[in-house]
Formats: sequence, C-alpha cells, structure tokens
Amino acid sequence: WMRPLETWMYSRYAAIACASEGIAASLKAWLPAVTHKLTVIPNGIDVQRFECAIPVPRKSLGINNGNCVLLYVARLEPQKDHASLLQALSQIPDTDLLLAGDGIMRAQLEAEAETLGITSRVHFLGRRKDVAELLQTADIYVHPAAYEGFGIAVAEALTAGKPVIASNVPGLAQVVGEAGVLVPPGDPVTLAREVCTLMNSPERRLQLSRAAVERGRQFSIDTTVAAYIDLYGSVLADRPTSSQ
Repeated sequence: WMRPLETWMYSRYAAIACASEGIAASLKAWLPAVTHKLTVIPNGIDVQRFECAIPVPRKSLGINNGNCVLLYVARLEPQKDHASLLQALSQIPDTDLLLAGDGIMRAQLEAEAETLGITSRVHFLGRRKDVAELLQTADIYVHPAAYEGFGIAVAEALTAGKPVIASNVPGLAQVVGEAGVLVPPGDPVTLAREVCTLMNSPERRLQLSRAAVERGRQFSIDTTVAAYIDLYGSVLADRPTSSQ
C-alpha cells in the first residue's frame, strides 16, 4: 500500500540524491520509474577532525592492560548485530572491545557478555561525543552490521587511519572498497579469524591503515557539498524560464 503513495511522492522530485549505490539500487528495485532521477552522493565528514584527533587515554576507559583494542560505534539495536561481535570476541584472546552507543539491546548484550565470560573485556561506553578521539585510541575498527544504507562510522574510521573489518553488505562494502576487510554478516567465526589475522600481522595493519586514509579522504564534506551544489545547479538549469 506504500508503493502508490511513494510513486506519487517521488514523481514530484526533480532529482533524488542517494548516499550509496546500495540505496540507489534498492530504490530502483522499489520504484523503477525514478531511475533516471537518481544521483549517488556519499555522505561527507570533517576529514581533518578524524585525522588529527588526540587519543583518549586507555586507563580512562577501564583498559589497564596491553591488549589489542577493538572499537564499534553503533546504536545497540538488532540491525547492528553486536551479538555476533561478542561471540567473536570470546574466541579472540588478549583483546578488549569498546562499544560506543546506546539502545534497546544494552541489557541483553551485557547479559550475553557475562554468559560468554568476557565482561571484563567489553566496555559499554554509552553515547559519546568524542568518537574521533576513540578511533585514535583503537587498534582495529569493526562494523559487523547486518545491513547499512551507508555506514558513516566506517567512513570516519577509514579517515582516522584505522584498519577496518566490516560486513560485506551493500552500503558498507561500497564505503570500504579495497581499503579494508569484508566478512559475511552474522558470521562470528570468520570475524574472529580476520581480527586475529590483523592482530598477528603488523605489516598488514600498516598497509590497511595507509589505504584507509586515502579512502577516507574521498568522503570529505567539501566533496559532498560540491556534489550537492552541482546537483542543485543542474536542476535549476533544467527548469523552464518564466515568461514574466
């Protein structure tokens, strides 16, 4: 019943901007008639902020060991699949996990961490305004979401120069490109294996870090702004000129 309403709504737009190829593909499949109106313009971020942030001291986060530090920035909701990450962590020794974000799954995830025996290594940080600084604290960024339209947190992690491991789903895969590691969604065994591989390979982490910085710069807010200016300009140029 939504299709007729959205067909009417989208028919009124001169142009439609999509944050990723995945979003554009979904919209094309849902409303084929709007295909000619679609333009992909990735979300943008303040590149300098994430490249130049100062790390948060690990002791202030409750990390008092020499463990590898993973970070995941996401709402604590089913879509983000924190459960798979906790299961993966239970298979990875000498590793702490920072979870930035809050949501309806918090109590359930805290109980799961206790069941898995990893409570001391999982740090629920709640909502944070210092994500750029947390990224500089982490060794590896992980993003095992079941689905994403874009994945702004992954773009931020890339810009911060972090080795990234993310789910191989539309949106995320297009943000990561060749600059990170993609794993099947909902697969904690593969996720754990890839984290261990990076932990044991400083050379690979350095390689991914360099690739991440270059990839992240493609999501500069300046580039996004310029693309929207071009889009608005093209729409205005195509409008009929008033005779008055």
